[in-house]
Amino acid sequence: MALIHRSSVNPQLKEGYDKLVNEHVGSSSCYGGYKELHDVLHKYCKKTDRILGPGCTCGREDFSLIEELYDAGYHSVVGIVSSDSSSSKRKKERKPGIEFVEGQLHDLKAQDNCCSESFNVVIDRGELDALHKDLSSGQRTESNIIKYFEEIQRLLKVGGRYLCFTFATVHVLDKLLDYFSSGWFFRVHLLDTQTSYRKQVPLPLFCFVLTKTKFSGQC
Repeated sequence: MALIHRSSVNPQLKEGYDKLVNEHVGSSSCYGGYKELHDVLHKYCKKTDRILGPGCTCGREDFSLIEELYDAGYHSVVGIVSSDSSSSKRKKERKPGIEFVEGQLHDLKAQDNCCSESFNVVIDRGELDALHKDLSSGQRTESNIIKYFEEIQRLLKVGGRYLCFTFATVHVLDKLLDYFSSGWFFRVHLLDTQTSYRKQVPLPLFCFVLTKTKFSGQC
C-alpha cells in the first residue's frame, strides 16, 4: 500500500489506511509468529547466526518469537528487555540458553555483549511501526528513530540483515528509504497477513530485508 502511495492516490484512502494501521500496531499478534513468518526467517537467518530479537514488540513485552526461534534450532539469540523488567529472569529460567540484555535498541553501547558488528541479524516485528505511532502522538521525536537506525547499523556485521516487518505506511517507508538508501541492499517481501491466532488482518504486511555492506552509511 505504501508503494501505491507514491503514485497519485485518493487522500481519503491514505488517511483511512493510516488509521487502520494505527488500530493494529498495538497488537504484536497482528504481525504473526514464527509459524506465519518462518519462510522469510528461514531464508535470511542461518542456524549459526547471532540474532538480536527485541523482547518487546509494538512497545509491549513479547518473547514468543525469540523462544520459538530458539526451539527451532537458532541457539544464538539475544533478547532485549527494559531495565526495570522482571520478565527476563523468568524467561532465563524457562530458556536458559537465550541471552538477555537490558536497555533499548537505540542505545546498547554500554552492553558488553552488544559490541559493534556483533550480530548477523536484527529482527524488528512492529517496533518501527510503534516508534512512528509514538512519534505521531508526540511521545517520541525524529531523533529516536534516527538513533534506532544508527544502532542497527552499528550492531550488524557487514553482510548482516535487518528484517523489518511492517505495515509500511508512507511515513515509515520514507524513513526507511531516507536512512538506508546509501550502501544497503534492499529486498521486499509481501506477506500473508494472518496473525498468530489464525485471524486475517485487513492490511498488507511487508518484510523489508536490508543487507549491510562495507559502504553502508557512506554518502
